[in-house]
Amino acid sequence: MSEPTDRSWVEPATSEADPVIDAYKKDVDRTLLRANLARTVEERIRNLGRLQRFDDELRRAGRALRCHSQVVKVSGSEYRCLGLARLIHVKRAAGRPKDLEAVAELEALQEERRDQK
Repeated sequence: MSEPTDRSWVEPATSEADPVIDAYKKDVDRTLLRANLARTVEERIRNLGRLQRFDDELRRAGRALRCHSQVVKVSGSEYRCLGLARLIHVKRAAGRPKDLEAVAELEALQEERRDQK
């Protein structure tokens, strides 16, 4: 099989710098790029496998939480949100300081709602 004579499919359309691309480049984390380039093909494949397993678990967790969510309309758009009790449960389970701080506020909100009934 011969290679096409027209090389436009492999060569850039222009050699001029694109100011939009250049603006985005300043925020690229090159240390992460260098670390990934230093990995072997096998390491990259293992990392991809871990990422795919994480994706599967995230999807499973999303399906499990769906039954604990409610649809909220905001400015004509619908969003699915956890109910207050489940949100408190999830934040407590996460156990991070910022989540535990949020639990205190959410439980106070829950108590206020109960008192208003």
